[in-house]
Amino acid sequence: ARNQHAEGVTFKLKDDPRVRALQTRLKLDPQDAAARLELAAFYESYRFFDAALDQYRESFRLFRSEQAVMGFARSARALRRAPEAIPLLETFLKESPTASAWNQLGLLHDEMGDLAAGEIALREAVARDAKSDRLYNNLGYNLLLQNKTEAAESEFRKALELNSKSA
Repeated sequence: ARNQHAEGVTFKLKDDPRVRALQTRLKLDPQDAAARLELAAFYESYRFFDAALDQYRESFRLFRSEQAVMGFARSARALRRAPEAIPLLETFLKESPTASAWNQLGLLHDEMGDLAAGEIALREAVARDAKSDRLYNNLGYNLLLQNKTEAAESEFRKALELNSKSA
């Protein structure tokens, strides 16, 4: 059943006129970073993470954007290939240190079991966006995994102060 599903998705993807148009644009201009980014998003939405990863990587190489690096990190996490995304995120963070990129770096470190590095990145994320309950929750969870229960409780409380429905 899984192969039939995959074949069905592959057929839909190949049959999608938007995907075909993007592939045609890339044949005409392989340096079209915007087309690569859009195609990567389609691949990701169809759960073709390998293809998405390749397109996000190439898009980032052509034009360093948060959308490309975040898509690359999501696809790498979905493939359980977090180590591939860390250097790309670190490069991006040197140029554009955004809260969402720091958060993603923290999640990647956590996924790899490097909770101390994850904590550092998540604290950076919170410092850059102190109004995000999601970031406080992520930091709290990281601290909880490190058995820093009082610190974790403090971060969870901050999240709840910002959003009473935060979980």
